[in-house]
Amino acid sequence: MKFNEEFTKEVYEAHLEWLKDNTKGERLDLSGEMLLTHADLSEANLEGANLECSDLSYADLTGANLTDANLFDVNFTKANLYRANLKGANLEDAIFKDAIFTEPDVR
Repeated sequence: MKFNEEFTKEVYEAHLEWLKDNTKGERLDLSGEMLLTHADLSEANLEGANLECSDLSYADLTGANLTDANLFDVNFTKANLYRANLKGANLEDAIFKDAIFTEPDVR
């Protein structure tokens, strides 16, 4: 996992704190962010996060926890979603063109 201007270590740690106790920290809200293409969010705990209308094309979400996340209208074109947990996520209007859901062939 790598951080950038929108997805900083501080923002992520506040989200993890919110997951432990929703009276503390802050729910991750990257809705409408267009700079998440090619992002490395592998193994990130994004449970309950709001990523509505984000562009996650080509992002690495290998093993990410997206349980109950708001993924409405998210672009996952060519994103790696291998082992990602999407249980309970809002996937309405999400785009999965050429997204990867299986173990990559490393031959």
